[in-house]
Formats: sequence, structure tokens, C-alpha cells
Amino acid sequence: MTRRSPILRLHQEAEASLRDYAAPFSDDGGEPREGASARVDVVESYGELELEYAALRKSVALFDMPQRGIIEVTGLDRLEFLNRMVTQDLKDMPPFSVRRSFWLNKKGRIEADLRIVDLPDRTLLELDVHAAPRTVKGLAPYIVTENVNIRDATDQLHRFSLHGPTGLWLLAGVSMTPMGAMASGPGLEELAPGRAMVVSIAEAECVVYREDLAGEMGLELIVPADKALAVWQMLIEAGHARA
Repeated sequence: MTRRSPILRLHQEAEASLRDYAAPFSDDGGEPREGASARVDVVESYGELELEYAALRKSVALFDMPQRGIIEVTGLDRLEFLNRMVTQDLKDMPPFSVRRSFWLNKKGRIEADLRIVDLPDRTLLELDVHAAPRTVKGLAPYIVTENVNIRDATDQLHRFSLHGPTGLWLLAGVSMTPMGAMASGPGLEELAPGRAMVVSIAEAECVVYREDLAGEMGLELIVPADKALAVWQMLIEAGHARA
């Protein structure tokens, strides 16, 4: 199957160069691995690499990330369960924090490289989109009596990234604390690497966590897929207005 970004049409209208984020092959080099999407179109470039690089270093660059998947884990025993399943120690993991870990198969080989985002009511596993189905399939049989539910939420949640020194400033201009939220996490000014928070952008509840992957401030966004277009357009419009 083909996985389409909710904003693919905008990329096509802007004549962006697209590249297939192909499914990984099985260990024997044959067919794509079980559960992997056959094709995911990602933006390679909008044609001006120098300008794109300058935006990342001097202001901020916005990335669409359809190649990333999201697994949602709920239930009172979710961290205790995940602590037994992954390579990272999660016993003392507080809400609104992020840790990296691996999910291994029975042979000890890496099945998924995870970012584990813990929130008061759920834990999100952010990972390669091709690894999401097999990770859910691998973890689910270990749930016996625990109060844990696990589902692949990739079709319901979408990923954006903001990288650049003014990313926090841009996000602060378009976001607010969700109405009625019991807790939203640290304020934007306190969003250090490894921390997460919840904000509202374009009336959509969005999870934001910080990971500086490009040598500048990096803000990773998890947004509702049905609101992704509105969030993207608000970020673009705000960025252009402040340029």
C-alpha cells in the first residue's frame, strides 16, 4: 500500500522533488518486510538547497515527516510493561519526558529504534513508519493480565519537524495551552532536550518534544492527521509573516 502525507497535494503544487522512502527488505534480501508500507513519498527538495540550508541555520525550516510512525500505548501498567520490553530503563520516567530505546526481536536484533514520549494519559512510541506494524504485532502477545492497550496510530497522527534557531519563537507565536487540559508539561521556554509538552495549534492538540538533530534547536511535532493541513498552513503563514 502507499502512505500519503495529508499535505502531499501542497508539495506537488509547489513542484517539490519527491523521493520514495522505500520499505526495508527482509533479512534474506527478498520481499519487503512484513507489514511495511510499499511506498511513502517524502520531499527531497523544493529546488533551492542553498536557501533551505540557510533557513535551517539562520531561521527555521519546516519538514513534513510521513516516513515516521506513531504507536499509542495506554493503560495504568503501560510504563511497567514497556520497561520489560525495551532496552531503556523506564521505571523512573516522569510525564512529559522523552527517552530513546530499541525494541528487539527474539534473536536480539533491532526491530525498531524508538523515541518514547510519556504523557499523563498515554505513552507514544515514535518510530520508522515501516517498523510500526511489526512492533505492534511483536509487543501485543506479551500483554497478559496487564492494564495495557497498544495500537498503531500512524493513520491518525502525523509528524512535522521544526529545525533552526528561531523555531521556538515561531511555535510560541502560533500555539497556546489546550483548553481544559489538566497538564500541558513545561512551558516553551523550559523545553529542554528530552522534554515534551502539549500545545494547541490551529485548534488541534499537538505534542511537541525537543530533539536537536541538525545542530540547531529541533522541535518534533505529533499532530492529528485530520488537522495536519491546518497546522502546516498556520506555521508557514506565521513564518512568512515574521521573516
